Amino acid sequence: MPDEGAVLLKEFIPQDLQGKEYLKPFLEKPWNKESAAEIFKKLDNAESLIGKRPSIPTKDAPEAEWDKFLSGLRPESSDEYEIKLPEGTKLDERGQAYTKALKDSMLEAGIPKQAAKKFIAKMQAFGQADQKDMASKMEAQQKKNAIDFDTSAKAALGDKREEIIARAKAAMEEFAPAVFKPRIANLSNEDLMTMAGTINAIMERYVPADQLNTKPGSGNSATDKDEESTLDAEGKALQVSAEYKDQFAAGHQKAKDRVKAIFTRIAEIRATKKR
Repeated sequence: MPDEGAVLLKEFIPQDLQGKEYLKPFLEKPWNKESAAEIFKKLDNAESLIGKRPSIPTKDAPEAEWDKFLSGLRPESSDEYEIKLPEGTKLDERGQAYTKALKDSMLEAGIPKQAAKKFIAKMQAFGQADQKDMASKMEAQQKKNAIDFDTSAKAALGDKREEIIARAKAAMEEFAPAVFKPRIANLSNEDLMTMAGTINAIMERYVPADQLNTKPGSGNSATDKDEESTLDAEGKALQVSAEYKDQFAAGHQKAKDRVKAIFTRIAEIRATKKR
């Protein structure tokens, strides 16, 4: 308790400042050397702290001044930046190089770790949304392309489209080099129809239909035997392929359909031989 009649410090402190937390301990203290010294020490400490604070450069300050300011905010190494990836994600060589370039760029720009977290989170959210949007647009475009192509194929090949495709496919299976024949089964519908339309136009001009082996049995036992051997080899090769054996493989159904078509054709050739 101050001595009775002593002048209190609150008499010297402006009324509008007496509510400040740092001044409340002084309000009821008497004005003397000890309390004055205590106040001046507090003032000195405050000034010292202010002096240690880096001054924020003005917007038009030289780049060197900004670099000096940012040097106190950026981490020591770019490795201190954290980039969290979705669970199970593994970066390939290109992804690792991109991540390193991003971290190095943030360090050079003087971005603090706290700000970097927000920046990276925003960029990742944007990237994920953008990928989803691109995938959706790509899927829609693929569907449109398929419909457009089917419409064009019908217009170009007419009602005999399946017959034309079968005739062209038979021509490829008969005349293609052996090394390419297994690839015929893996042609996409678009590629097959494009080739079929081209081959059909050539064949209509230069190859009479009755000279091509497109029906069961060509009437030439040597040709039939060669075709049967080729088809048998292709069928057996497909049966041991990953696409045929793995029901979840992308080309599984196509491989199954091709094997079925191969052995149907072999059966037709053999049935013709018995006639």
